[in-house]
Amino acid sequence: MHEFGDGERAHGPSPSEPHNRADYPLPLSEEEVGDLHYHAEGYSSALEYYRSACEQIEAAHNEARPRSLLTMRLARKIGDCYRRQGLPVEASRQYVEALKVGAAYATDEQNASIYVRQADVLFQTSDYDRALDVLLSAMAVLASTDMHLEVGWVQRLMGACHHRLGNHAKAEEFYQDSLATYRRVGEVLRQARIYRNLAVLAKTACRWNRAMFFFDKAERLLQGEHGTPQESCILYLNRAILHRKMGQRARARADVQRGLSLARSLGDNFRLAKFRLIEGQLDIDEGRFAEAESNLLECKVLAERIHARREVALSEEFLGDLMMARGLWDEAERSYAEAETRAREISETNDILAEVYRRRAELAFERGEFTETLAMAEIGHELSDACGEEFERGYLERARGRALNALGDFKGALAALDASLAAFEKLRLPAEIAVALQLLGDLHLELNDHTNLLLARARFQQAVTLDVSNSSITPCSLYTGLARAELALGNNDEALLALFEVERLSCVSDTEADGTLDDLRAEIEAAMSSHANTLSSQYQAIADLPEMVVEDQVHLNGDLESLLRSLAKRLGVTRAILARHEVGKTKLFWRWEVGVRDARSLADHAISLLVDDEHFEGPRVWTHTAADIGWRGAKVAPQASAIVYPLIGQDGIEGVLYLDAAREGSSGFDAESLALGSTYVQLIQESLPRSTVSSSLTPDAGAVVRRRLITGSAAMEEVMVLCSKVASSPYTVLFSGETGTGKGLLASIVHEISPRAGQAFVSVNCAAIPETLLESELFGHVKGAFTGADRDREGLILSAQGGTLFLDEVGKMSLPMQSKLLHFLDSKEVRPVGGSQTVRVDARVLVASKRNLKGMVDREEFLEDLYYRLLDFPIEVPPLRDRGDDILLLARYYIDRTAEELGRSAPTMTRAYAAKLRAHRWPGNVREMEKVIKRSVILAQDDDRLRDTYLTTELSPRASRGAGSADLHNDTMPLKEQIASLERTVLRRALESHDWNRAQVARQLRISYPTLLQKIRIYELRPQ
Repeated sequence: MHEFGDGERAHGPSPSEPHNRADYPLPLSEEEVGDLHYHAEGYSSALEYYRSACEQIEAAHNEARPRSLLTMRLARKIGDCYRRQGLPVEASRQYVEALKVGAAYATDEQNASIYVRQADVLFQTSDYDRALDVLLSAMAVLASTDMHLEVGWVQRLMGACHHRLGNHAKAEEFYQDSLATYRRVGEVLRQARIYRNLAVLAKTACRWNRAMFFFDKAERLLQGEHGTPQESCILYLNRAILHRKMGQRARARADVQRGLSLARSLGDNFRLAKFRLIEGQLDIDEGRFAEAESNLLECKVLAERIHARREVALSEEFLGDLMMARGLWDEAERSYAEAETRAREISETNDILAEVYRRRAELAFERGEFTETLAMAEIGHELSDACGEEFERGYLERARGRALNALGDFKGALAALDASLAAFEKLRLPAEIAVALQLLGDLHLELNDHTNLLLARARFQQAVTLDVSNSSITPCSLYTGLARAELALGNNDEALLALFEVERLSCVSDTEADGTLDDLRAEIEAAMSSHANTLSSQYQAIADLPEMVVEDQVHLNGDLESLLRSLAKRLGVTRAILARHEVGKTKLFWRWEVGVRDARSLADHAISLLVDDEHFEGPRVWTHTAADIGWRGAKVAPQASAIVYPLIGQDGIEGVLYLDAAREGSSGFDAESLALGSTYVQLIQESLPRSTVSSSLTPDAGAVVRRRLITGSAAMEEVMVLCSKVASSPYTVLFSGETGTGKGLLASIVHEISPRAGQAFVSVNCAAIPETLLESELFGHVKGAFTGADRDREGLILSAQGGTLFLDEVGKMSLPMQSKLLHFLDSKEVRPVGGSQTVRVDARVLVASKRNLKGMVDREEFLEDLYYRLLDFPIEVPPLRDRGDDILLLARYYIDRTAEELGRSAPTMTRAYAAKLRAHRWPGNVREMEKVIKRSVILAQDDDRLRDTYLTTELSPRASRGAGSADLHNDTMPLKEQIASLERTVLRRALESHDWNRAQVARQLRISYPTLLQKIRIYELRPQ
């Protein structure tokens, strides 16, 4: 479904035609008043005055005073009023009358102007071939005149006709010609219309970013005095169509409601029919069938009355969709057949026919007519190719794949479904991508060999990460498929975890689904019970363990990690933790099914229990932890039974291997379990890494991190693991986090450990450059582009050629600059300000923002397309207050560095000084700490101790507020941000206290489940 702006306001009454006051003094005042109403878009009022003027002319008409050009002009103006009201038949009659009256003395140019209007009417009634013939005749006359507005109108209409006929290259050529014509005469409003047409053309090709780019350009040109209610109405219509195709229903409906109000106030029946059409589609999508039928029938009646053949065909097509949704297949077939008949009256090849055949293919599949499905899909492909309709390809391939699967052609089905997935990925439609992945996963499961089972698991794993809120499938169906794939692969624990996820999502609502899940659970439990866990292969792995530990390795060998996993599975534990106690902190080396914070808390408590027990000689076992006094004070409760194996060093206990299980009594862990675990532990502790850098980093990356990053925080080490993994890729990385957390440092580290390390690293603070200069700074400019541009200048983007471009505070960019950045990210090309040539740039892009970009998108302060374009690989940098282990490490580092800069010996911290550092909330994070330490060292002078009196006064009182104050200590934060910060803190605590059971949290906080999910998305909350 497409929409084109047809309004040519100044092509109605033309002030350039002089009034013949000598011949007709009375009617002219009526005509002038009509012109005023017309230009104010009051077409009904204008029509009355023009008719009154005509009546006075008719009364004065006789043989001595024949009709003149005035009569021709009024007939044309009356036709313009009808045309703008969406009444093409009445408009056409008036234009014919105007040509008839002026036949004797009208010039070729005046006749050509009316021909253009007739072509516009033919376009509205979908008679594109005849419209093109009339436009060619008009152009033959106008091309040699200085009537530039009429020439531009002809070019735009020819582009629109070719667009509707599927000749997209021709359409763009005529649109660009029209744009050049309007630019030449400085017609801003008409330029905006052409950009709108180009946006619709890009939408037809499913180039969403390009479409939004042109819509944005059109909207900017329409701002201020250039915009009119009718222009806004057309813009709302186009955006509503685009948003619905992109799956953004809420935005589409908002645009429809705004546009409907305007269309009614303008009396624009043509646009009113179109808005009813889109509203009907949205109603079908949302299951509002009665409302959908009412809207579609209203559209059909309105479209038939104004002879809008395209809209009549589309209303029949969508009525067929409604019947399909209701399960009324015969009625659906009748509606589709009628839609095809109406579409063929327009042309033998158009996008409506492609849509209809896609729907008929889906209908044939639902009826079990699989051969018919293939035939319909084949015709649909031919029509889509002929008219350049990209949007239907994924759906047609999906119908083919399902039919081929039903016919037993599994190879053909896989190829078709893969093609469907590729088409939807190209269109960036997450809901449809998820459907394609589920169909592929189900088919791979049917084939049931090891390779296909691996592929099935991969498909479901990818699908569960997608947003399927606007899809016909649910997250539960995807997790169920994932559970079946893991079960078939023999991964019983993973299958059970996927099944737990189904229950956590609380989307089992009917008895049949409950029974299906019960059967699946029984299958998994039976597989776990019958699984033969022989010890021979694992003991062989232990015998080979010395070969796994290579001299002084600083990271866990992959085989050793596999061994730990094997131990956990063999003992049937729920959670497992391998940790070592270092000075002032607990270092986590490995954890199994437990978050970072819980793992550290459990390890700390386990170590303290062993240290307090003077009689320990080996592992400690608890068969019922709830009854043991030692665990009652634990911050995190263990499962029902637990084992703790000590890791012994020269100075006593230096770490633990912690295991627990959700079962009590003697069956929790038996003697064989204890013995097997002890055998593992004796060798494991010899291979533990002794570096503070995460064991998951490569040696080269670890060296860079040790040199540039001061941290002992597990959270920061996880961030560095993510950085090391993404460094070698070409993907955009989005660093988010509070100010001063080190986002810029992390970006430079990613560059240094990437293949581009030898090239330039260009850092740009978008907030530090004035908006008026930012475009020139980034993209460069040519000499003479603006006042002061006395020479060509290469932009910062181009200076990063071959290297890395880091854009800090990208959230501070204006919307126009965001649009330009999006264009660069999509095309990898820059064009200097004032230049005409583009230059291709090979630069890796890293960005950072302290602002919540998702929240900005929701408030329409940040482009949604740019947000998702930057979301290739997001990394959340934790604030310093969540990295307690780093506070004293960083303090010592800055004390030593400041003392060295001042040429003094480094003072030590008193206990009170260190306590206040740890208690402070650090709103400015590492940057704030650096300033605080510098001030303290300067104040200490000859004192060899840093005392709490050297600290700034705000550290002490604000520390007393505690964690519950979130970030409210920052009095400079706007109230809205303080409330959001508090809400985020409360939500995270509630989620963590309920182990991320969203249903329980919603009940506790007394908010609806959808509201909770929305807030989790807005605040980007994730389990730690």
